[in-house]
Amino acid sequence: MYGNFKAIYKLKQANRHLKLLVSIGGWTYSPSFHPVVVDAQKRRIFVESSVRMLEDYGLDGLDVDYEYPQNDEQAWGYVNLLQELRQALDEHARNKQAQYRFLLTVRYISFPLLELLLTGYYRSLLLVAQTTIASCISQKWTNSWTSGIS
Repeated sequence: MYGNFKAIYKLKQANRHLKLLVSIGGWTYSPSFHPVVVDAQKRRIFVESSVRMLEDYGLDGLDVDYEYPQNDEQAWGYVNLLQELRQALDEHARNKQAQYRFLLTVRYISFPLLELLLTGYYRSLLLVAQTTIASCISQKWTNSWTSGIS
């Protein structure tokens, strides 16, 4: 271990209460997620390598920042991915006889997709995925589609 990961690992050793997560995805890399979420074999590989990475680097969890599913297949694939991650993280904790639960966090968009959040993909995503934390992205509250809203 070297570089930033070594520095973070040392910080964690000195502060055992500190929880460290690695975030995967984001705006730039999310298009690379589309083929993964819709393919069960690719999801399995992603889940296995994610758990291995958490163990190898002494991390406490995983943040999946997938911006955003573009259709039903991707949305349900994302739900499946998060279910599979939750199951794998819980199994890993049991195998280690750990007295804690590995963290699994996601981000979801707020307005103007609030109706979608309440009725569609994201409600299912959050309910089914059993994430530890769900963060609402709210930095883009106004744009051309929000005229008259302040």
